[in-house]
Amino acid sequence: MSAVIPAGFHFAYSSTSSISSVTLTDAEEKADVLKMSRGVAVILLVVYLAYLVFQMWSHADLVSRPTSLSNCRRSAG
Repeated sequence: MSAVIPAGFHFAYSSTSSISSVTLTDAEEKADVLKMSRGVAVILLVVYLAYLVFQMWSHADLVSRPTSLSNCRRSAG
């Protein structure tokens, strides 16, 4: 999805620029797409970090309790 959003912006803008009187140069459009791409990347990074924090908080027993291989074998079989 993060690759589709800037690409969709590019295609949506290019289709509407022929209808409206406002046109951007290629350099301005590239700058806008780059800003959007960076914004989406920051949002994805924040969501990923929030996911990691949630996983560590909700599965704290899996992270804090040391397990040995022999304990895993006994519980599995």
